[in-house]
Amino acid sequence: MRKILLEVIAIMFALLFAAVLVFFFTQNIGQNNYDTFTGNVSKAPLTITSPVYGQILTLPLREGDTVAKGQTLATVEILNPNTIPAPSALYHVHGNMLSVQSPSNGVIGQIALAPLSTIAGAGTLMQMYTIENTEIQMLVPQGYDIRSYTGFSASNTPDGPRYHLHVIKQIPANVISNIPVTTTVYRATCQRVSDCQAAINNNAIIIYAQKKQVQSPFLTTLRSWWASLLQNI
Repeated sequence: MRKILLEVIAIMFALLFAAVLVFFFTQNIGQNNYDTFTGNVSKAPLTITSPVYGQILTLPLREGDTVAKGQTLATVEILNPNTIPAPSALYHVHGNMLSVQSPSNGVIGQIALAPLSTIAGAGTLMQMYTIENTEIQMLVPQGYDIRSYTGFSASNTPDGPRYHLHVIKQIPANVISNIPVTTTVYRATCQRVSDCQAAINNNAIIIYAQKKQVQSPFLTTLRSWWASLLQNI
């Protein structure tokens, strides 16, 4: 009798396992486990200047180039020896030659002058965009609640690699023009600094909001039924 009972239990367990597999397979077909939102990349340019009057000898970078902190942005021949600045992390001085270094990782923006041009003291060499001056703004349409998601990631292109975001707080919607008044705007940042470096090159990105897994009533019933069966053995 006990052997027959064990065989019945084994068959029921196999049927239950098969039913669960079929349920999950049919539930996941054609369904996305995330919602997509538009992300706005807000960039405030950082102005790079020359501390001296001089002639620009080299500008090795072009607009849109990626630069690393400490990389040389320009070299300037100092034409007034009385204005030689003290060496610093941003300005390296070798005799009458000044080397201008990048203050941060970033992307080159508009370049103000060409090589062999003269530049005044405190004159603008170029603008650049840095991670510190870049903000990701997540635009959430009406009817969506970010508390219903378990996490957020972003991609610069539909087929590009995704990187994780950390949503900081809600900000006023009027910081962005030409969006519906019903849109809620959240400030976000990259969990890894290197990921935000790639976002600087874009004005807009794609944000993926991971949906919470909702417990199925069907699965809950199966679990309850199985627990009851085990108690009665």
